[in-house]
Amino acid sequence: IKQRINTGNPGEPEEWFSYKKSGEPVWIEIKSRLLQHSRNYVEIQGIARDITDRKSMEKKLRESEKRFKETAELLPSIICEFDKNMKFIYTNRAGLKSFGYTQEEFETGITIDKLIVKEDFERAKQNLSLLMTGKTYKPQEYRLRHKDGTICDYFVTSSPMIKEDAVVGIRSCVFDISDRKRVEIQLKESEERLRSIF
Repeated sequence: IKQRINTGNPGEPEEWFSYKKSGEPVWIEIKSRLLQHSRNYVEIQGIARDITDRKSMEKKLRESEKRFKETAELLPSIICEFDKNMKFIYTNRAGLKSFGYTQEEFETGITIDKLIVKEDFERAKQNLSLLMTGKTYKPQEYRLRHKDGTICDYFVTSSPMIKEDAVVGIRSCVFDISDRKRVEIQLKESEERLRSIF
C-alpha cells in the first residue's frame, strides 16, 4: 500500500492506492468490519472494488477546474460562480476589484441580491430560475451595486453549471458597460438639443 485515504468516519469506505503485480497503478475502495466471537474480535470481513477509473476522472476534473481558475484570473472581464442558493462561490480578480469586496468577504456568503439593484432583481430572479432548470436565455443588462454604493451598468451572460446531469449552480461572464451607457445618454441628450434647435 503506497497511499491510504481514510474518511475518519466509522463504516465509511477507505481508498487505498497500490500497484498490481504487473506494476500497473491501481486504486481500491475497501469497506470492512470486525466480526466478534464471544468477547474477542477475531475476523475482518471486507468488500473491495477497483475505483481506478473513477479516481482518474476525478483527477482530470480537478485539473480542468484548476485550468479554468488560472485562465479566469487572467481575464479582464469578470467571471463569477454561485450556487443554487444564489450565494457567490467564486469570482476572479477582476470581479473583486470591480465590486470592491475581498475574497474572504465573498467566501463568508454574499448573495446576488446584495449586488443587483432592487429594480432589476425580480427580472434577474426569473432568469436565474430558468437557468436552474438547465435552460439558457439571451444575455442581459443589469445594474450592479459595488461595496461603496456605486451603481454601474453591466452586460451579463450566464449558463448553468452541470455535474452528473444535475444543475449545481450558475457561471456568469460580466462586462462593465458603464462607459458605453454614459456615451449613449450623452448622444441622446445631444440629439434632443439638436431637435430643439431645429
